[in-house]
Amino acid sequence: MIVRVLLLVSLFIWVVALNELSPIFLLCFMFFYLLHIQGFALANFLRSFYMLTWLFFPIFIFHGFFTSGTMVQYPIYLPISEEGLLRALDLSTHLGLVFFSALVAFRLFSKDEWFGMLGESKAGIYLKPYIHLISGLRSEMLQVLHKRKKEWLKMEHRWSKLPQVLLSMIQNMLVQAKEQASKLWLDWDLIMQESGSQPASLYSSKDRVYLISMMLGWGIFWFI
Repeated sequence: MIVRVLLLVSLFIWVVALNELSPIFLLCFMFFYLLHIQGFALANFLRSFYMLTWLFFPIFIFHGFFTSGTMVQYPIYLPISEEGLLRALDLSTHLGLVFFSALVAFRLFSKDEWFGMLGESKAGIYLKPYIHLISGLRSEMLQVLHKRKKEWLKMEHRWSKLPQVLLSMIQNMLVQAKEQASKLWLDWDLIMQESGSQPASLYSSKDRVYLISMMLGWGIFWFI
């Protein structure tokens, strides 16, 4: 567990301090490997890249069209500057680094370990109910999103009905959140008994992978 805590601190340092593209790309590939070790499925990777595409596309559009500089002349002329594309690439890679490092960070520790660390701090007393609530809502929220998406795709003139579908989806989520909060309040003592766990080991066989990755990450940070 000590190695994973050090890796978690290293993630924060790398995200804040890195400002060059080549080490950012290398660290992202290292994060991909760590996520694979942690059981992150290929479908989850594809879903993440699909979601990031919708974030990166407007970044490239706005930076490319509205940043002054040398215009790109190929393959067809568009009023897009090379400087804008470079800025967009820099910002997108940083956002990707933050996103995948956050995924790695939250998967470094099990649910019981997170609760154990939170229990040792005063803030953990206030955060525990919210973490239990989020974990309970996650599957139900995904079901609501999937159901509403299927219904929306079958509608005629669906783009005109998108605001109504989004509003209905938010209302359903609020109802689910209230129900989960009420259930959590009534069953809190039972949940606390079931969430009790044994102390986590300070070093395990899986920590060897994290130790090697942390050393590799610091090598990328200092020497590339």
